[in-house]
Amino acid sequence: MSIAGRGQWLRCLDTLKKSLEQDPRNADVAGNLAQTYCILRMWQDAERAGKYALNIDPADVIGMRALLLAILNGSGDIKERKACWRPFRPRTILSRRPLPVSLQA
Repeated sequence: MSIAGRGQWLRCLDTLKKSLEQDPRNADVAGNLAQTYCILRMWQDAERAGKYALNIDPADVIGMRALLLAILNGSGDIKERKACWRPFRPRTILSRRPLPVSLQA
């Protein structure tokens, strides 16, 4: 990522933080914040924001995906990733294909 490109993402990050301060119960904003942290490879922040999004709305797909990416890329903890995945029904995931056996509860 170029310095200019990273600067754009950092401005986006600031905007999302301000939006979340103004509307702290907005799971969409929290999920997008988590996703932006993932893009910037800020795994701990992404995990925190993803968990926050899911506390607001347990069915928030963007927050869930960001949380899973943050866990896998930040710590590589497969058991923790599976534990986060359990609350989601297969239809919550953005695919019509059946879940792989390893992801089924």
